[in-house]
Amino acid sequence: MRLNPIIDWKRECLRRLFIVCAIWVALVLILGLLAYCSIARYWQDKLASDDPDDRIHALEFFRYAEAVQVAHLTDEDERVRIASLRHLAGLYDWHRGETHGHYDIFLERYNAHSADLVRAILGLTLDDHPQVREEAFKALGKILTNPALVIPALIDRMDQDQSPSVRSSSGRTLTEYCRKENLPIIAPYLPTLLLCLDHPDPEVISSAICAIGELRFVGADVFLHVCRKLGDKRVRDVAIRVLDHVWDDKTDAKQIPDDSIDALADFVWDDDPDPTVVEKAVVLLGKCGTRSKKHVHLLIACYSREALRFAILESLGLIGDASAVPFLRKVLQGAKNEVVRKKASQALSRLLENGGMTKADGPE
Repeated sequence: MRLNPIIDWKRECLRRLFIVCAIWVALVLILGLLAYCSIARYWQDKLASDDPDDRIHALEFFRYAEAVQVAHLTDEDERVRIASLRHLAGLYDWHRGETHGHYDIFLERYNAHSADLVRAILGLTLDDHPQVREEAFKALGKILTNPALVIPALIDRMDQDQSPSVRSSSGRTLTEYCRKENLPIIAPYLPTLLLCLDHPDPEVISSAICAIGELRFVGADVFLHVCRKLGDKRVRDVAIRVLDHVWDDKTDAKQIPDDSIDALADFVWDDDPDPTVVEKAVVLLGKCGTRSKKHVHLLIACYSREALRFAILESLGLIGDASAVPFLRKVLQGAKNEVVRKKASQALSRLLENGGMTKADGPE
C-alpha cells in the first residue's frame, strides 16, 4: 500500500509530460502550416509577376499542382511554357510510380481525367518555338494516355515539322504509343508511315520503321517495307532489330528481296560496333535459308569474331549448304568449348536432315 503514492505520482508525471509534448507537437505543426501558407502565398504572388524568371521559380514550388502547371501552358514567355511542360511530364511519371508501373491501372485512373490536359498540350505542338514543341511531345510521351487524340498529331508532326529535334521527339513518343492496344488507332496511318520511310531525316525513318513493325499485330503486311530499308546505312541497324522482332513462324523467307539479303550480308561484313545487332543480322541470314547460300563463305570468314560464333554455326545449319560441311567438321573436331562443339554438331545434323550432306559427312 505504501507504493501506491509513488506509482500515482509517476503516472501523473507521465500524463503531464504527454500533455506538454502534445502541446509542443501541435504548436510545431501549426507554426509549420502557417509558415507553409506564408511561403505558398509568396510564390502564388510570384506566379502573377511580370518577371518570367519569378514565374518559373514559382512553378518549381508548385510542381505537383497540375492545375497551376496547366494554367501556365499559355504563358506569353516560351521559357515558362517549357517549365510547365517539364513539370507536367514529371508529375505523370510520379503518378505512374504510384501504380508501380502497371500501365493498365494507370490508364484506368487517368485516361478520362487527362483528356483536357492532353488537348492543352497538343495545342503547344504547333507553337512558334521549336523547343516548346519538342517539350510538348516529350510530355505526351510521359503521359501516354488518350491515344486517339495524340497519335494523329504525332504522325503529322513527325513528317511535317521543320525542326529536326521536334521530328525526333515526336517520333520517339510515337514509338512509346506503339502498344498493342493502340495499334488499331495507328493502322489507318500506315500509308503516311510508309511515306516517312523516304524522309530525309534518319530519325523519322527509324521511328516509322519501329511503328510499322508493330503493325503486324493488326494484320498489316509490313515485312517488305522494313526490308527495303536494309540498304540504308543510316537506319539499317534499326531495320534489323525490327525484322528480328517481327519474324515469326508465319514469315516466308521467299518474300524477302535478294538485295535485302545482300544488305544483311554487307552489314555483317562491315563489323558494326554493336555486336548484338550484327548477331541479329547473322541469325536473319540463317532464317532466310537457302536464299543465303551465296553468303556462306562470308559467315565462315566472320567466325573469328567470338561474339558471333554461336549465331554463325546456327545459321550455317539453317542455310543448309553443303559447302559449309568441311568447316563445320573442322570446328566439331577442333573446338575446345563444349557449347561450340554442340552447336557445330547440331548444324551438321540439320544439314543431314535437309539433304545438304550425306550420312558419311554427318557428325560423329
